[in-house]
Amino acid sequence: MRFSSSNLYPPNIFITHDPGNRLRKMQTCIGIAFTPNDFWALKKADLSNTICVVLDVLRFTSTVVTALASGATGIIPVSEIAEALELRAQDPTFLLGGERKGQRITSSLTGGAEFDLGNSPREYTPQHVQGKRIVCTTTNGTQAIRACAHASTVYIAALLNIKAVVHQLIKDRPTNLVIVCSGTENEPATEDVYTAGILWEELQQHLRFDHVSDGVQIAYLTAKAIGHEPKSIIPYSKNAQRLLSIEELRDDVPFCLRRDVFQIVPRLINNEIKVH
Repeated sequence: MRFSSSNLYPPNIFITHDPGNRLRKMQTCIGIAFTPNDFWALKKADLSNTICVVLDVLRFTSTVVTALASGATGIIPVSEIAEALELRAQDPTFLLGGERKGQRITSSLTGGAEFDLGNSPREYTPQHVQGKRIVCTTTNGTQAIRACAHASTVYIAALLNIKAVVHQLIKDRPTNLVIVCSGTENEPATEDVYTAGILWEELQQHLRFDHVSDGVQIAYLTAKAIGHEPKSIIPYSKNAQRLLSIEELRDDVPFCLRRDVFQIVPRLINNEIKVH
């Protein structure tokens, strides 16, 4: 699935030629990023008047929502393992969480240190994370957050909290909204596209946008096709199949496909995710 920026994004965040200021005068726009190539393009965009909602349903954004609901005080997303280790060296009270190729980061990748947690939301129980700040690095999810960190507001969403995020967006009434799907490798992830469609299905009942990208419409049609029983289709997605093949991670799939379990809205504030 390949689109140009005009098919994906609000057209007024990439302005190179705008006779008569037509694009700048657009009042409200909604767009989407499907893959890492898409979300890294946002690094060059003017997001000063844009809200971004980041999705990595399997699993990072589901893990963030679960961790904060379990009493973690903050999640610091970083791109590289070395960054996580450096922050831990500065403050030994930080927990380290994350994955590479789906598995918890171990000494074979760090040269000695073992991460405290993987990327399974089921690990982030109150017993383990209450009152803790956690530095996390993952293959795609933390990268997606870093790519749009310069937006005016960045929210973290999953099926687990999608209604709470929709309610927050209704309050915010964004001028520009970009749904940032983390994808898998460099492809769209079915579960992210589906959840983006659910978000738009709910949001359009309350807000109207002057411009809705083709990509958002595709996400909406995906959600309509799958319906409200994602457990019947999404377990066949690439990410889900990989997790289901690993015995200790297979229960993450049904865990993450539950809807509206938590009523919190995580937000990136000064490079740390906290409950809004």
